Amino acid sequence: MEAIDHLYNMCAIGKRNAGFGGDIAAAAYIEKFFYSIGLKNVQRQSFLCRAWDFTDCKLFMGKGGVKKEIRALPCYYSPSTPIEGLHKSFLYVDSPEALKSVGQEAEDKIILLYMELIGSVPLFETLKSHRPAAVVSICTGNDPFVGLMDKYIVMNCPGLPMASISYSDAETIVLENPDILHLYIEAKYKERAHSENVTARIETSGAEKNIMLGAHYDTIPLPHCATDNTAGISVIMDTAEKLTTRTLNKYNVEFVSFSAEEIDRQGALDYIDKNTATINNTVLMIYIDGCGPYIGQNNLQIIGEARVAEVCMEAADSIGFPLAIDNRTIMYWDHAYIASMGTPSGYLSRGPLKNWHTRNDTPDKLSARQMGLMSDYLTELVLTLDRTDAYDNLEIDKTVTEEINKAIRSFEVKVK
Repeated sequence: MEAIDHLYNMCAIGKRNAGFGGDIAAAAYIEKFFYSIGLKNVQRQSFLCRAWDFTDCKLFMGKGGVKKEIRALPCYYSPSTPIEGLHKSFLYVDSPEALKSVGQEAEDKIILLYMELIGSVPLFETLKSHRPAAVVSICTGNDPFVGLMDKYIVMNCPGLPMASISYSDAETIVLENPDILHLYIEAKYKERAHSENVTARIETSGAEKNIMLGAHYDTIPLPHCATDNTAGISVIMDTAEKLTTRTLNKYNVEFVSFSAEEIDRQGALDYIDKNTATINNTVLMIYIDGCGPYIGQNNLQIIGEARVAEVCMEAADSIGFPLAIDNRTIMYWDHAYIASMGTPSGYLSRGPLKNWHTRNDTPDKLSARQMGLMSDYLTELVLTLDRTDAYDNLEIDKTVTEEINKAIRSFEVKVK
């Protein structure tokens, strides 16, 4: 079975957001496949997490008795509006300073907020004091998407409904200047839910060290989520099957399918708590998040010393796999949690991801060939590491590890 087959099979499950059942169906699919190809130590590691879902989101603008629907999606953690929705006038602001200056004019209005403002602490405080009825975030792309950074506004301003719209639709609202906006969101939040990481391995006789390959399989609350990250976990399964046909001499290969990445990376946090020995004996972790577009560039961000980039490029060159590598320390995805334990890690993707977190992220837009090439690359990377001693004992600078630990612990959410 190829990566593209897994992509369609998993997309057929529907929404796989952590804590609402679709994730458990996906975990069962991954587990069954790992067993079918003969992997060892297959486990489903359950953990507690927050969970959020939505069933409906509608936005209309009204002028002179005429209503026009605007495409909208809710932002993560957004609460529901009242069942009748919110019927309010709107106010567009393009900076925290502008929001401050309007003062109480913002009260009980729907605020149109440009996306680049998200994450501003002064903005949180201003929103709290000005008490808008709701916030509509303006995306920079052509489609509204389920925003993750927007959730920090929702978390810091409890009870504030929040949705997103496209840049062009925001222009329409501002130019047509409607009398009223009508926002309706139906959402559900669980403070305490269950999800599962799925792990498995190829065991090599006499091997004490591991190479780790991983991806998250949970999605935002939309049906397909092909690039993020159904394609990534599909490539991991394809790589696992390819490696079962090869002979390894030095390393075990640990496969980790994370859940709850989309909701504060709670699966990664649970994994490092429960699998310390495995991580400490891992020489390199490669994580895939977002791959498969027909058009784009293969990118690998490395957390680790120069030799990590060297071996990754050596494997790419040996099979003619085009790859761009840099050493940015990305701290906000699952691989950073592995790196926080002192294991060199890489974040592999193919972008740009034009349909990320939108309703248009469907499997028909992805390339079977590109997904196959990525699994070929991961297979070759494992074989390159296995056949040479030149890349043993790869390291991360301790100051980088400390920096990562400080960052991820600052937004740690552990449900008990």
